[in-house]
Amino acid sequence: MTKKEQDILIAGKKLFFKYGLKKVTIEEICAEANVSKMTFYKYFPNKTALVKKVFDTLFEARIEIYLKMMRSDIPFSEKMKKILEMKREGSAEISKEYLKDIFKHSGTEFSAFFDQWIQRSMKVAIDSFAEAQQEGYIRKDINPKLLLVWVERMADLLSDERVLDEYESVPDLAEELAKLFLYGICGER
Repeated sequence: MTKKEQDILIAGKKLFFKYGLKKVTIEEICAEANVSKMTFYKYFPNKTALVKKVFDTLFEARIEIYLKMMRSDIPFSEKMKKILEMKREGSAEISKEYLKDIFKHSGTEFSAFFDQWIQRSMKVAIDSFAEAQQEGYIRKDINPKLLLVWVERMADLLSDERVLDEYESVPDLAEELAKLFLYGICGER
């Protein structure tokens, strides 16, 4: 990847996270990356292609980090704490506008793309939780597919404006949802 392409990716990510996908223009991305529109089009045929590349890169990196951590020898309780840290760090730059665009993408050119990544991310998480269940870290009487549905409902909460309005920042909401998922209402043990 050339430096110019990397600059465009970084600028796109920054602007998408801050303002959402719909509001950001190619001109704004070019200004942030300090490249011409001609340079932008050399690497990306349109904004949709850039959005997809940004998220492919981001999701691949996060899944790799997650799997490496889950396969590590640290105690399971520490893994759960690290998941919370990853959620907070991963959402630190994200705006409410971005979340609304991501989770209310139905009918847009991004629908199939985001649905694919959401399903892939959930499968990775559920597979690792099923493995932890086999190792005795998660109750054996819980169906891992129920966990998948639970995670989907948490994603619904991330796009609910009533919920978003209750939190100062997206990281605060993401961390609270992750704690609720991991520890229930009783807290850490």
